[in-house]
Amino acid sequence: MLPAQSPYMAHIDITKLCNSRCKFCITSSPKQKDIGLTKAELFKLIDNLAMSGVYYLRILGGEPFTRPDLLDVLEHASRRGVFILMSSNGTLISAENVLRLKELGHYLYYFQISMYGADSQAYEETCGNGELFYQMSKGIELCVANDIHPTILTCVTRQTIDRLDEMYDFIEEKGLNVFRLVTLANLGNAREHYSSMHVSRSEFYSALAKINNYAKGRTVKVQTTSYLAEAVAMSKKLNVQSVVLKCRAALGEIYFDQTGKASPCPFLEHGKSLPSDCSVLKSSHQFNISSIWKSPQFDAFRVLHNNNLSTCSKCKYLKNGICVPCPLGTACLNRAKHIPKVKMI
Repeated sequence: MLPAQSPYMAHIDITKLCNSRCKFCITSSPKQKDIGLTKAELFKLIDNLAMSGVYYLRILGGEPFTRPDLLDVLEHASRRGVFILMSSNGTLISAENVLRLKELGHYLYYFQISMYGADSQAYEETCGNGELFYQMSKGIELCVANDIHPTILTCVTRQTIDRLDEMYDFIEEKGLNVFRLVTLANLGNAREHYSSMHVSRSEFYSALAKINNYAKGRTVKVQTTSYLAEAVAMSKKLNVQSVVLKCRAALGEIYFDQTGKASPCPFLEHGKSLPSDCSVLKSSHQFNISSIWKSPQFDAFRVLHNNNLSTCSKCKYLKNGICVPCPLGTACLNRAKHIPKVKMI
């Protein structure tokens, strides 16, 4: 798999701050001080990325809307011809900023709102603040009123697995189109709560099939995400649509943390330790993007991109659990063999 001459997608942690305290947060946002780039530094980084050929910018966090200058940054990216993908918890969306989101037009390429439960009690348990449920609901209503239809993402946990039908009804009532379900990652805050929240793959597959049957003939599509082999298996055995993941870390994609440091993959930052041959570089706004892209650190990471499964199974990062999900999707390839065929209603 040959790398692009320059990245075409950049992932930026625009902040580590968050107004929620989600037990399954993969970034441990509330526990970290925000020492993020200034607006001027973000503008310069985006300028450098655009000049290097990046045309997709994925905004990560933290909660992006905790930054008062978020829309300034998004508008700057759109002026540079860069398409934006962004995730939010939806609780800080205001009438003013949703109008500015709308003005981004087709440059707002993908917008996702995370939903953590079916009611305020579920939010109280998971996020520590039941009022966030009503704020999220209001944020969705503002979006739909302005012809913005975010994808709703839900992490299937022990707390949500039996209430997916209620969440589906809520999403349909709000006039949205996509309900995307994912599994819990053992990262960040989730490490502390993983054993009490995690559901097995067989439980996840069963829940997917059940909610997909529930959605039959209705307006909201049920989705999940996976690497190719597991996605094909889920389509054939569960009749569930999957957004196919394909790792392009260091091949076409680059990641910057909130301080501007670069690495091949967002998930490396959250490992227990960072491999020396994948270590972050100095602040990107002091260096040419091309020099980072062609650095020994990125070249070392590219070695991991090998389609030979015997090589993948020996990957020290996968064995140590540092890459979650792993850059090669080996775990997904193995899981695909064990998906039970579910009889559709």
